[in-house]
Amino acid sequence: KKRSPDLNLKKKKKKKKGHLICDSIKKDFEKIKKNDFVYEKFIFIQGTETVDIIESDASCNCTSLEISKKSIPPYDSTIVMMKVETKNKKKGLHNVNATIKTNGKRTFYALSTKFDVE
Repeated sequence: KKRSPDLNLKKKKKKKKGHLICDSIKKDFEKIKKNDFVYEKFIFIQGTETVDIIESDASCNCTSLEISKKSIPPYDSTIVMMKVETKNKKKGLHNVNATIKTNGKRTFYALSTKFDVE
């Protein structure tokens, strides 16, 4: 006896993942005096699904990140402010990086800023 497939089984729907769009993931700051701070603003715009920022990390102790909203609803935005302290930086060109991890389609965003300490 042949079994007919159960047509009543529902297919599992894949949960849609949102997607953040960043204005720019690389910023170049001109010259900065030692002991001043570098402030860089990264704006993330959200699409049709909610995205959560689940983790953030900076490349060194001189850098901190402030995130205006960690859960970004549809058609909204968040601001990630990178603050770099230059007091322990030597003269010359520096590059500082940070990583944002999300539960969206794109899971990692690498942010960076470059600056020259006078």
